[in-house]
Amino acid sequence: MAWGTIVFIVIYAFAVTFMLAGISAAPWVQTRKKERDTLAGLLSLRPGDTVYDLGCGDGAVLYDLAGRFPDVKFAGFEVSLLPYVLAKLRGLFAGRRGANVRILLRDLYAQDLHDAAAVFVFLMPKCYGRLQKKFAAELCPDSTVVIEVWPFAGITPVRHVKESKRVSLFVYRGEQFRS
Repeated sequence: MAWGTIVFIVIYAFAVTFMLAGISAAPWVQTRKKERDTLAGLLSLRPGDTVYDLGCGDGAVLYDLAGRFPDVKFAGFEVSLLPYVLAKLRGLFAGRRGANVRILLRDLYAQDLHDAAAVFVFLMPKCYGRLQKKFAAELCPDSTVVIEVWPFAGITPVRHVKESKRVSLFVYRGEQFRS
């Protein structure tokens, strides 16, 4: 196979998965350091807990949190190839700080969240209906869900954090998705 064909196939795969991610849940937009700092302060995690990032992009949130919570397990799911590859590269350079992080090229809707102590979501509201059903079926009552930017319609967050020059973070409990 000629190099030109290989390059075309790779570019095509990156473009198609990038569009798929944008259509199904959200385009890739990185969570800023300021919001990652705030997010870390919202989580009460114990050693052995599991945290999921649904649509983890380049893994910035996971690797940042892993450095702060070294005894917690982190997993991120991404369907877009470019951010997935960047997340894997970030892991190569994370050293011990990334030992407790798994980045998976998978559909976030197909993942089991029963063991989640916390779930982080920075997706478009168009996928929230499907997420709410998933959360209702899978999350423990005391699981924490943190949503960046857009709250769930019809569910009042237990906490809303809006700091100067930062986007909003909305905190929910697993039990809220069951009513």
